[in-house]
Amino acid sequence: MNDAKKSEIKKTGGFLLSAICLFLVFAFLFNIVSTILVQPHDDRSYSMIRGFYEEEENSLDAVFIGSSTSYTDWNAAIAWENYGITGFSFTSPAQHFAAQEYLCKEARKTQPNAVYVFNLVPICEYFDGDETYGYHALLDYMPLSLNKLKMTKVLCDDAGFDYRESAEYFVPLVRYHSAWNTWDGSNMHKEFDGYKGVPHYVRFLRSRYNVDGEFKEITERAELKGDLEKIKNDVQSLLDYLKEENVNAMFLVTPTVGKDKIIYECINSAADMAREAGFTVVDFQNKKMLESIELDFTKDFYNHNHLNIHGALKMTEYLCEYLTNNYDIKDKREDKSFSAAQGWDDVFTKLKAKMSPYVLPQEYYMNVDYTYSAPSVSVSVSDDKADTYNVSWSHEESAGSYTLYRKDRYTSTWNKVAEFDGSVSTFTDTYKVENSEEDGPYYTVIASKNEGGKTVWSNYNYKGVYIPADLRTGGQK
Repeated sequence: MNDAKKSEIKKTGGFLLSAICLFLVFAFLFNIVSTILVQPHDDRSYSMIRGFYEEEENSLDAVFIGSSTSYTDWNAAIAWENYGITGFSFTSPAQHFAAQEYLCKEARKTQPNAVYVFNLVPICEYFDGDETYGYHALLDYMPLSLNKLKMTKVLCDDAGFDYRESAEYFVPLVRYHSAWNTWDGSNMHKEFDGYKGVPHYVRFLRSRYNVDGEFKEITERAELKGDLEKIKNDVQSLLDYLKEENVNAMFLVTPTVGKDKIIYECINSAADMAREAGFTVVDFQNKKMLESIELDFTKDFYNHNHLNIHGALKMTEYLCEYLTNNYDIKDKREDKSFSAAQGWDDVFTKLKAKMSPYVLPQEYYMNVDYTYSAPSVSVSVSDDKADTYNVSWSHEESAGSYTLYRKDRYTSTWNKVAEFDGSVSTFTDTYKVENSEEDGPYYTVIASKNEGGKTVWSNYNYKGVYIPADLRTGGQK
């Protein structure tokens, strides 16, 4: 080969190398610009999706994959505090089931030894999904990768998007370019909320929705063919991947009451496919199962499709027991070499402060026996003394003690007033409510007894009992 030819080849190679380098630099800078403009419109998604990449490699015992019922029904902070389990919710609202295979591939890049817990309820997104919201809640916060591009194509194809409609999911700048108008420089640094995806929004903590009589236990199966064949194909693709890669995996069906019958039938068929492939399915769309964890249909949901904090604590306890009994998961609180422990301690501390107006310590430390009935509490005002309240509660023969808690308004923290012997069932409390226009104070009582040398705590009135503002005496009306 003559020198001229060699020189030409060298120039061509140099040009290609320069072009590749230029493209990589452009892609890097483009990704930074997109990240700046795509601001978290939902802290939950940002904390759960982007936050997942902040976890130390090989630090997670379990990775939960699914939609909103996955992150409301599994409380990672409570699991850590009581069992030393690290279980992250790699989840997002309205997450499409077809994304689960790709999310598993993504998570296994850094957490290959975790147990993967998939939720079958996102099958509902084949019927009533909001692609614009659900897709952005997932894709906007994932770093660019070939796996992400493949998932994006699958989701856009499933939604029937053309190339123009798909563009904003592949290139977020298409959707968020106008964000320059509000960019002020602070956008360069996005803060995680510090909860590792653990729900702490007010509806989840405070609301109680009565679904008694609405719960649907559907036993029929749908034939997954025709318009439903896509469900079968996506489920089978995930199962094939899990078996081929020998992934430690299990499936959940989280409880809901607001879905159409055909959705439950499709979920049942998908659950059968998982069982036939050799995977465990824990089905909470089953009244007997929910009764076994003492779920209260009158107050443990915050809407038709989501448990509140109290329902979540019950399910979390069950799942912690299941994971520790069926997988090689050790209590990491006792492992002095586990460097991520402080981060998990911190998230529980933050959550405890958020829970304090709504949950007593006995419950979030998982010491409540929900079959042990809550004392019935009543409150009256004193006729002759200002700021004085007569509190009484029902007497239980087996009770060894009662503990009275008080707060001055619904959103303030429960504070322990006093502990009483099991023979006492009344107390006169003097307490001035700061704002005369507010109801209060609120009271609740929790009982305890000794069983086999162990203290067992009763259920309790989550909200508490109070005197309305217009009935209070002593010049506070």
